[in-house]
Amino acid sequence: MPLTLIVLTLILLFGLLSYYLILSCLNLPHNLPKQKDKVVGVSLIICAKNEIENLQNHLPIWLKQRGIEFEFIVVNDGSSDGSKEFLEDLKEKTDKLKVLHLENNSKRSLKGKRHALLKGVEHASYDYIVLSDADCYPTSENHLLSMSMYFAEGIDIVLGYSPYEKKPGILNKMIQFETTLTAIQYLSFARVGFPYMGVGRNLAYRKKVLFEEVFMASNVSLGGDDDLMIAELANKTNTAISINPESHVFSIPPISFSEWMKQKHRHYSTGKYYKGLKMMAVGGLGTLTFLFYIMMFILLLVDINPLIVLGLYLSKLIMFVMFNYRNFKVLKNIEILYQVVFLDVFWILFLVFNHLKALKGNNGWS
Repeated sequence: MPLTLIVLTLILLFGLLSYYLILSCLNLPHNLPKQKDKVVGVSLIICAKNEIENLQNHLPIWLKQRGIEFEFIVVNDGSSDGSKEFLEDLKEKTDKLKVLHLENNSKRSLKGKRHALLKGVEHASYDYIVLSDADCYPTSENHLLSMSMYFAEGIDIVLGYSPYEKKPGILNKMIQFETTLTAIQYLSFARVGFPYMGVGRNLAYRKKVLFEEVFMASNVSLGGDDDLMIAELANKTNTAISINPESHVFSIPPISFSEWMKQKHRHYSTGKYYKGLKMMAVGGLGTLTFLFYIMMFILLLVDINPLIVLGLYLSKLIMFVMFNYRNFKVLKNIEILYQVVFLDVFWILFLVFNHLKALKGNNGWS
């Protein structure tokens, strides 16, 4: 019996090693396409619902983009907090800003923010769309230029990275670790030709792929306008990634654990709608890690030398750090990796809790 448990643990370690090898592919040479598209301009689209403070803080930053022609479309989705007045006033000060005001309508066929996003796309003047959220801002004035440089013949989607602002405290460390590890996963899988999700805070599309039927195909939950749409549209030939620091977009982190949980419940509630191998890509690493820690606990309960258990655990830890060190470094979050001993355990508890909670559904849009 003890030998069988050890063999099972070794099998789990091999499975984790396979995942870590995929994650390490994020840092394979990834140059700009030799035959880039001639991108005349881009349409930046942000949808907002009662986010006047974020609009006031971040829109002026977005309007400083340079190096490429752009229009900035803000879709005000029935806000009642003064957003309309602020946007109209700002529009008078710049010719880059285009504002759409939508009325609240309970009879919409598209759930969440899909309706607002579709309206923004329909009003876009350029053939290339860059998406973000009201609570986000670019790390560089060259963000739009950087994202658009990955478009080439056959490339319809560019996946970007959107970290949260770094703040003091244990909650922010947890948020940083979970966000970075999630990004490493979806960017790495896209890098090896198996894209399965992105984040709406930093995405770019060719306009022609964003027609109403695509939005309807992911219209199974309030969330999922980004990850489920990518799962529907993306494939190994039409998707590129950008990990250039100039293309990063910062997001404002939740300030309380309950706020973060509410946000993540909405995101994780879409996981059950993935199909086949993409379901495995979404949940495989978390499942293997969870089973590994369960085996660690079982091995401690049976008559097995604790040094063997420690050796198995350290093997897993060393592999994780070895194959992800450069990833965390490239994504500008290397300091969080030094606390992986407790953050990795937290990540698994976090996943289990959120997936169980997500079964009850989700609320709101963002």
